[in-house]
Amino acid sequence: MEKLIYCNDSCLVALIARTNESHKWDIFGISKVRGLGSMIYDKKIFDFDFMEVVPLDCSKGKAYVCLNKNNKWGLLEVRDNDTAISDWSLVVDFRYNDIDSLMAAF
Repeated sequence: MEKLIYCNDSCLVALIARTNESHKWDIFGISKVRGLGSMIYDKKIFDFDFMEVVPLDCSKGKAYVCLNKNNKWGLLEVRDNDTAISDWSLVVDFRYNDIDSLMAAF
């Protein structure tokens, strides 16, 4: 299973979340640009996996992804930088017990 994460006009996927053998989620960035919007996503961006990934996609240059790691929620920001490979950063560490608390704090 995959979840696509967009932060621009939705024709280029910034990141892909995929389920792994443990039935958890890994997040991958672009590892190779093949051309004409064709990308290979093999670059794992975290060295741990997630229980749940909830993309809050946006087509205006910035998107957020709610991430559940060990039953705690955090927030990833994905930013368009006018290149094929978007910038990303963890803007809220994994400290919230539920997604509603995370969203209320942000």
